[in-house]
Amino acid sequence: MSEPRVLRASRQHYRRWLRGSLATGGALATGLFALNVARADSVVDLIVLVAIVALTPAAALAAVAVHIASSRVTLGDGWVEYTRWRWRRTVLRVDDGLVGLLAVYKPTLSNSPPTPLLMARRAGGGPRMKLSGAYWEQADLVAVAEALGLPVRERMLDAAGYERRAPGVMPWRERHWIAFGVVGALVVTAVVAAAVVGYFAMTDRPPFDDRPPRAVSAGTTRAQDAVVRQVVAVVGGRWEAPEVSLIACQDEDDYQGWRRVVTVEPGDVPRSMTDETVSEVVAAMADQGYTHVRGSKVDDVSGSLPGAAFGEDEVALELEPRFAGLRVEGHCEVPGR
Repeated sequence: MSEPRVLRASRQHYRRWLRGSLATGGALATGLFALNVARADSVVDLIVLVAIVALTPAAALAAVAVHIASSRVTLGDGWVEYTRWRWRRTVLRVDDGLVGLLAVYKPTLSNSPPTPLLMARRAGGGPRMKLSGAYWEQADLVAVAEALGLPVRERMLDAAGYERRAPGVMPWRERHWIAFGVVGALVVTAVVAAAVVGYFAMTDRPPFDDRPPRAVSAGTTRAQDAVVRQVVAVVGGRWEAPEVSLIACQDEDDYQGWRRVVTVEPGDVPRSMTDETVSEVVAAMADQGYTHVRGSKVDDVSGSLPGAAFGEDEVALELEPRFAGLRVEGHCEVPGR
């Protein structure tokens, strides 16, 4: 009985594969980072983004490296043992009735160049032995094929070609690549969606953030009440009691919050203003910071805080014959932002 012969995966082939993977993966990671870095609101978000974009592919490449380093094929008398990850072993014996072959394989699911591929398994089913020319020397693949009594073909074959010559030797995903692609896409989408939803939910981010308690800051309340008192005093007459409401809203980053709105209905007030009254109203608004004054008519004056968005942090006074009223709008407030 001859001594078993041990073959190992080619590290030179692995380094060649790694260079191509680093170039492609690096470009993809850079693109993903550039598209998402602007969304990072804190250092923690930036660290999470770097971990996802950089560490995930790095971990995948490291796993492949460990797989290659731990892979070996042992050729014995009438049997072949394939070991990877140090604990996974596949043993095929020549007298088990094997099916398989060694040929140049053109994968259907990728744009990878045609590569020598040895596939083998028992005719009745069981574990497969799959050795790719991306990591193994051609001479070693031929030696394994000869040890198992499998045919060696130089022509290029796809999954259907392998199946015709060795039924059942190709995995289901290779034989039904369309269905596998659809199922794989659905699974990846579900996993990514679950991860994104989980992250946003755990960090209380839109659109899964919880609406805060009904409240706005004390400063907003004081400023709005003060401008109401000053404008009402300048216009004069009798006004109804102010009505305060808190309206659900979303800020510019889609966080949920509350906006305070104060409305005052007139009782018996002047239905027009003199130039002097307009100047006093403008001064009253400016006294509370509402310096951006608008309005083309004497009876319609509004002001807003500097830099306020449209319809926010605004005070509006109308004294027309058909309509009169005072309204103060705040901005969308989210605690902690």
